[in-house]
Amino acid sequence: MKQTRRLIIQALITIVCVCIYSSCSGDDYINAIPGNSNALIAVDCKAVGEQTGQQDGRLLKSLFKVDDVEDCGIDLTSKLFFFETTDGNLGSCVKVNDEEKLKDWLTALSKDGTCSKPTEKREMTFTLLKGSWAVGFNGKAMIIIGPVLPAQQAEAIRSIAKYLKQEEDDGVKGSQLFEKLDSIDSPIAMVAQATALPEKISAPFTLGAPKEADASQIFIAAAMKTANNGCLNITGESFSFDKGIDKGLKENIAKFRKINGKYTSNIPGNTLCSIFMNVKGTDFVNMMKSNAGLGSLLAGMNTAIDMDNILRSVDGDLALGISSYSEEKISMTMAAQLAKSDFLEDVDYWKKSCPAGSSIENCGKNSFWFKSSDTNFWFGVSDSNEFYGSTDKDIAFSILKPSKTPLPAEVRKETEGQRFCMTLNLKQLLNDNKELTTFTDMLKPLFGDINNVIYCIK
Repeated sequence: MKQTRRLIIQALITIVCVCIYSSCSGDDYINAIPGNSNALIAVDCKAVGEQTGQQDGRLLKSLFKVDDVEDCGIDLTSKLFFFETTDGNLGSCVKVNDEEKLKDWLTALSKDGTCSKPTEKREMTFTLLKGSWAVGFNGKAMIIIGPVLPAQQAEAIRSIAKYLKQEEDDGVKGSQLFEKLDSIDSPIAMVAQATALPEKISAPFTLGAPKEADASQIFIAAAMKTANNGCLNITGESFSFDKGIDKGLKENIAKFRKINGKYTSNIPGNTLCSIFMNVKGTDFVNMMKSNAGLGSLLAGMNTAIDMDNILRSVDGDLALGISSYSEEKISMTMAAQLAKSDFLEDVDYWKKSCPAGSSIENCGKNSFWFKSSDTNFWFGVSDSNEFYGSTDKDIAFSILKPSKTPLPAEVRKETEGQRFCMTLNLKQLLNDNKELTTFTDMLKPLFGDINNVIYCIK
């Protein structure tokens, strides 16, 4: 009887140990993701494959420029991760299920110059992919960082070696960022610190944050849908791990109302960034005052025109279009439904108080032209009590009508029933952002050719 009990106990212990080992080994490759990551994307390759009807391994096929990734030692059924670290590293983490097969596969690829011949060091293997991607792996994980310049390659390899040695306490798995990512039910999920995003597009994500909040305290959690007709759809929310900031953020975001679609066909399709919302002007002004990025859009005009007073008069749909955005110059367009237009009574005062070198001239009934050495802005109020304004004269006087070349139909449709939408023309955005080009090149195998990105709040 005692021997039987002992055998049963031993069997139970064995089962428990196996279960514990399995649960740990199943995702311990995630420990290799840097603990200082401030942006994470998780991709369930199997779910994406089922959703798109395409086979797994598209990312690897594209990255390694090969047709066959079957039986290469990489687990194509587990999630793959993209990350950005606070020190600027962009990379991905993939699960390894057979280290020796992976070595053999890369050795074969090195013969045609796809990568350098793999070298082993301290129970890890390293190679350089296509001359600019640093690759390292062990029996659990493969880390790819890049692109890196020749002078940066040694440092990238050292970083990878450090990441591969990490235990759970060192990696990202125990972080709040990963916990939030893991809670998003989507084949493709993202969590990112607002400061991890390109500066030109981060401002809308921090809209609604309390005045005392720092951009580093604001995060975006989002689910992504694979591209449809060149459009990548992202649904998400801004949040903060600071409870007080998060409460204020959610209270402000709740002030956005459903978009009626008044101006979604009016913004030209080649606009870099378009923002659509339905809001009460006084609420929006308070949000703008706490948002340095959006506030800078109107800074030039605010020296002579009381844009705050104009915005306080808004009640309904509001659209902002940003055609170009640099430290020297911002080109933008605005259209909005008004509750009142009594700010027109102040135009004569604005004319008299214009700073030296600037002026405001009449252009017709309730229509004006503000000009200075570095800014032109045409604005006015229509007979239907709508505000219009733009740094482009032609757009200013046509923005209240449908554009001849509007945003794509699938982009416009996506705004229906939403409370806040931001669209990005990726072609325009990539023209001057090499870092973002690298990131989108990494995502292209998953989403295909992306022309527009649309972000809507949950």
